[in-house]
Amino acid sequence: VVPPADWRFVASPRARAFLDELAAFDGVGAIEPTAGFKAELRPYQKVGLAWMDFLRRYGFGGVLADDMGLGKTVQVLAYLARELAEKRLAQPALVVCPTSVAPNWLSEAHRFTPDLSDALATLPSQNLVITSYALLLRDIEVLAAQSWSMVVFDEAQWLKNRTSQSYRSALRIKAGLRLCLTGTPVE
Repeated sequence: VVPPADWRFVASPRARAFLDELAAFDGVGAIEPTAGFKAELRPYQKVGLAWMDFLRRYGFGGVLADDMGLGKTVQVLAYLARELAEKRLAQPALVVCPTSVAPNWLSEAHRFTPDLSDALATLPSQNLVITSYALLLRDIEVLAAQSWSMVVFDEAQWLKNRTSQSYRSALRIKAGLRLCLTGTPVE
């Protein structure tokens, strides 16, 4: 279908500002973590930090997929520390992961982001909530009622089956930024 010759697209001011910003975009660089972050990031992790900021700025979601052990967790924590420092963490962040990985998230949050981990408490007074896929199913009504600044689905291959309860529950989570992590990118 070809539009009439006199047809033209008129963007709203918000859409025009988004299109102008996107047109001026010249790539993702690298950014440094905030002073409150207690780890040294590798150069590729600093690019990952900038990439997450890019996703937030443009309202996109993303998948961070690389080999296991390359520091996806620490990149997310650096991003959350930056959001907290920049006063953009208006609502808490939610991490959903396998039960076996939850202690690692908690340990690394305490170690690298004391400002976040000091705030682990009951909803809605904390900045970071870490839960498992099993608890996501059990607690979906409470989690879906909360607005989140960010939701991270670690080991996101748990969500690959569209008919699974985990997948359907994940869709119910309301978050400003949605990020999937996987150390098994082929899946």
